Amino acid sequence: MKFQVRAWFLDNLGLKLFSLGLAFLLWLMVINEQKAEEVMNYPLKLRNVPAGMVIVNDVTGALSVKLRGPKSLLAGLTPDEIALDLGSRRLNEGENYLSVRPVDIKVPRGIEVLGVTPARLRVVLEGAIEKGVKVVPRVKGVVAKGYSLRGMRVEPPEVKVVGARSLVATLNRVHTLPIDVEGKTRGFQEEARVDLPSPRLALKENRPVLVRIEIREAGKRR
Repeated sequence: MKFQVRAWFLDNLGLKLFSLGLAFLLWLMVINEQKAEEVMNYPLKLRNVPAGMVIVNDVTGALSVKLRGPKSLLAGLTPDEIALDLGSRRLNEGENYLSVRPVDIKVPRGIEVLGVTPARLRVVLEGAIEKGVKVVPRVKGVVAKGYSLRGMRVEPPEVKVVGARSLVATLNRVHTLPIDVEGKTRGFQEEARVDLPSPRLALKENRPVLVRIEIREAGKRR
């Protein structure tokens, strides 16, 4: 057994020592990399919003965050890696005023948050509801000369929209993204995305609908 262990250790010893030295060198480079401080602006992202609630006021402004860390980490930092974590703080429906501290900003390991602006944040929450609304196709362009657009059908004819109570309650219909009928001489079908009127609304099932377009010669009866 001792012979086998020794043989394994001595086998390709030069390569193993080289790999170990290279790993140690890389470790030293990371440890000794010069740290820098930088102030960056990031879109505000809130974590831990209570279930069944949505934000209805404009909190999409940027967070100004002062960071310190290795230059390579700061250079590769993306907005998705920066978020405001509300922790265990309780939020209620209506107005909420929150203090924002460096410890509340979540960043990747190896980076330190030195400061953050704004130091106080107003968040307005409202209960979320869902509602079935009619889907109306939207087209662009003109069919070929001598032809006319005779009808459109959507499958499914309605979709479930989710969002703040005040927005969803007054919503009766939504449109699709434009479907091009330019120069068409015959009917066709096409999948189309639903175009919601507000970024604060969402589809319960985020998938396209099927639109059937009927085109016939002008004056020709069915």
